[in-house]
Parts: sequence; structure tokens; C-alpha cells
Amino acid sequence: MKPKTEYTITPIYRGYVLGLLTLLYVFNLVDRSILAILQEPIKDELDLSDAQLGMLTGLAFALFYATLAIPIARIADRGYRKIVITVSIGLWSLMTALCGAAQNFASLLVFRIGVAVGEAGGVPPAVSLISDYFPPAKRATAMAIYGFGPPLGLMVGLFAGGWLNEIIGWRNTLYLFGIAGIALVPVVYLTLRDLPPGFSDTAKGMSPPKSNAVSLIDVARTAWRLRAMRHLAAAGTVHGFATYSVMNWGPSFYVRVHDLGTAEVGAYLGILAGLGGGLGTLFGGVLADRLSQKDTRWYMWTPAIAMAALVPVSLAQYLVGDPYVSFAISSLAFFLGTVYIGPFFATAQSLVVPTMRATMQAILLMIFNIFGLSLGPFLTGVLSDILVHDFDMGDNSLRYALCAAILFNAWSAFHFLRGAKYLRAELERDRSAESMHG
Repeated sequence: MKPKTEYTITPIYRGYVLGLLTLLYVFNLVDRSILAILQEPIKDELDLSDAQLGMLTGLAFALFYATLAIPIARIADRGYRKIVITVSIGLWSLMTALCGAAQNFASLLVFRIGVAVGEAGGVPPAVSLISDYFPPAKRATAMAIYGFGPPLGLMVGLFAGGWLNEIIGWRNTLYLFGIAGIALVPVVYLTLRDLPPGFSDTAKGMSPPKSNAVSLIDVARTAWRLRAMRHLAAAGTVHGFATYSVMNWGPSFYVRVHDLGTAEVGAYLGILAGLGGGLGTLFGGVLADRLSQKDTRWYMWTPAIAMAALVPVSLAQYLVGDPYVSFAISSLAFFLGTVYIGPFFATAQSLVVPTMRATMQAILLMIFNIFGLSLGPFLTGVLSDILVHDFDMGDNSLRYALCAAILFNAWSAFHFLRGAKYLRAELERDRSAESMHG
């Protein structure tokens, strides 16, 4: 056996890596949320239906994003995480810029698929890399900090997107954000350092022995064998249905139903998503890490409680008549809706061996997005169209379509609770097996 290689990772550099990967996650979500705030001007100029808008941000996007994440993650698990992340940020940023040149539904659809292909390689290798920089006891907190990406991305995309649309138009707004993402490519390539899989799970400063690559079938079998993982996937999937529906159609709801401008809607939702979502993400990760010291089931109990509370809060947000009261309620909804992020990522990463982590994350994202991202915005748009044409609800159709989507969070709470039943035993068994294998 070859001697282990010495690695020195300073706390400052560890923090830099986490910050850089979080920044990339921010840009990932900017590329998604910006289309949500720009939907109404795009719909008017290109004469699109709600179902077509839902396909652009949901069905067509998610099919490529979810399915390509697995083969890309396989490349990452073979030691090319830095390369995968670098190429991904460049591709999704370029395609975001090209969306600004779209002349019809077909061309916009092609460019959005390009964005999906790029984003498919963003999260799995980043989550895997963070797991190698932070030990299990600090992993949920690290993942929670990484989880700041979605709320911050929503804040930047909604706030800046709505404001820029009224100044320079939706096309130039997409050009601007795309170019900003491309500028990060050399920064990532020149400053990001990869680590051997399992670095943080071994003795400090030592790299683990090089493991043989784990087959995709073995990873899939492991995912199915672990009952906690099955319920974790189900919980994330049905929550994703509600989350992506709200993320995609929430801005349009305020523009249509409350007759507000994109700049005002983007400002309120952006700031509240950033503050509420950021605090919720950090709170969930830190709380789960602390409570899990006594009982690891808190990694799933924490998000279960948040999902259950989210249902009545979100329903109130869309049913109240005053838009500013609705905005105020949305801050609590953003908080509760992001509590799960740190515990979700940390649980998935801790249940499997290091050489499975990127692929396992990709499998979870595939399941999460095939149902959540692909069907959430699309079916919500279809239901909105049905309520308009068959029930003559007018602009209120979107209000009730969103309320229907929100109910899926109750289903998510159920699966988090069920998964907690098996979590402690499966974490202990797998860590023991991993130790014996090493």
C-alpha cells in the first residue's frame, strides 16, 4: 500500500472554498429565479400560455437537469469535481445570456435546456466536495451555509431582475446576468482545490487510500436499501413540487392578482427571500447539528416540523387580500421552507461512503426534480389555465393553483417523520461497516 499523502487545509482556505461554492450556488438560483420575475414581459412579447411558461421553467428544464446530473456526477466521483464545476458554471451562464436573444418559444426552450445541462453539474460535485472539507459533526452547518445559495439567489434574481427589467428590458437583463456568471469561470479554475474522497472522514491531515470506483448500480442499490434515504428522497421530492411552483409562479401572482410592477414585486420578494430563507437555512443546519448530538433523528425531525408549519403559513400568504400583508407572511414562509436544506444534504452525505456522495446527490436530485421541478411549475400552470377557461376565475386562477401546490408540504412532513424512524440505526450501521472496510 502506498503511503498516505499529507494535506494541509487551513481554516481560512476551508472557509474560502465554502464561500466560493456558495457563490456559485447563488448564481445557479439566479438563473432560475430571474426567469420567474421576467415571465410576464416574456409572456407578453412572445405570446406564451401559462402551460408553456411552466414547461420552460419546469418540465423541459427538469428532464435534462435531472437525468444528466447522474452521468456528470459519475465523472465528478472519479476525481474531476473541480473540472465539472468549472465547465458547468460557464455553460449555464452562457446559455442564460443566449436566452436574451430568443425570438419565440422554440428558441427560448432550446436555450433553457442548455441552462439545464450546465446546472446539472453544479450541485452534486459541490456538495461532495464540501463533505470532504468538513467532518460529519460540522457537516449540517456547512451544508446550511452552502444552502444560503437558494435564498440569496432568489433575492438577487428577483430584486435585480425586476428592477433591471423596467430599466433595460428583459433581454438585456439576461445578457447581464449571463456575462457575470462567465466572469467566475477563471476564478473557480485557478483557486478551487479538490481533495481525495473521504478526506474529512479520516485522520486529520491525511488522505484516505484510493478507493475503487463504485458502480452506478451499487449506488442505486444502496439508496434503495436505506429506508431513511428512501423517505428522504420522497420528502424532498414532494416539497420540491410545492417549492418550485411557488418560486416560478409567486412573482406572477403579485403582478396579476395584485397589479404590482416587476420592480416592486422583485424588491419585496427578493429581500424577504434572502433574509427569511437565509435565516431559515442557517437555523435549520445549526439546530439539527446541535440536537443531533443527543439524537441523530433530529436531522429529519427538524425539517418535518418546519414542513408541517409551512402549510398554513403559505396558504395564508396567497389567500389574504392585502398584498403587503401577504409579503409580510411570505418572510415566515421563506424561513420555514428552507429549514430542511442543511439537514437534508448532511443526512444524504452521511448515509453513504465518500466515493458515492456526488452520485448519490445526483440520484436524489434526479428524483427530486423529475417530479418536483418538472411537474410542479408545469402542472400549476396547467391548473391555472383550466381554472381560467373552464371555471372563469380570471387572474384568481393562479391564487388557487398555488394553494393546491402548497398542500404537498404536508406530504413532505410525513416522509421526514417516517425516515427519522430508521435514521439512527442506519447511520450507526453504515459508519460501522465503513470503519471495518477501511
